[in-house]
Amino acid sequence: MSEKDNVQIVQKLYQALGAGDMPAVMAQLTEDMVLVSPGPPDLLPWAGEYRGPEALLQFVTTLGQD
Repeated sequence: MSEKDNVQIVQKLYQALGAGDMPAVMAQLTEDMVLVSPGPPDLLPWAGEYRGPEALLQFVTTLGQD
């Protein structure tokens, strides 16, 4: 996969995320994906390590909570 292909994938992910289209986001992810959001969990409820598409959905849901 070329750098251009990788950039296009990331752009699609951001577009889908910005549109709130979580099914489109989830369709682009693999089970081995990892997102690390640094910070102390007592101050940042979304801080932690998220593995897999379902965990990413949990991360996005946590970000959206007041």
